[in-house]
Amino acid sequence: MPDDRGAAGDGWHDIGAAADLPSRGVAAAEVAGIELVVWRAAHGTLCAAARRCPHLDADLVVEGVVDGGDLVCGMHFWRIDRVGRVAKLNVRGRRDHKVDVLAPACREVDGRMQVQVPPASR
Repeated sequence: MPDDRGAAGDGWHDIGAAADLPSRGVAAAEVAGIELVVWRAAHGTLCAAARRCPHLDADLVVEGVVDGGDLVCGMHFWRIDRVGRVAKLNVRGRRDHKVDVLAPACREVDGRMQVQVPPASR
């Protein structure tokens, strides 16, 4: 069960069991009223970002697909990396930066997933 108290008031919020999110898995989380998409990169890193694609507001829990470390929106293939940079790959493979989105820090502690939402975002 998620715990919104955080650890010692430091802004960390429990969002579920780490075992529930497999490699390349995508899930929803809500912390302090902020809707997030959470994914596990192909190399195992836990990542989170704002749940809606900034391009046309697609729900990334439904439309998102993990490609390497990025979450790719299935509607128009915008890519979100673990720090919230959103880009589109051009035909030559160059990343064209579009915008930045909220991407809270993530960690796993004692088999639980946690995200840290900055105070300004709460």
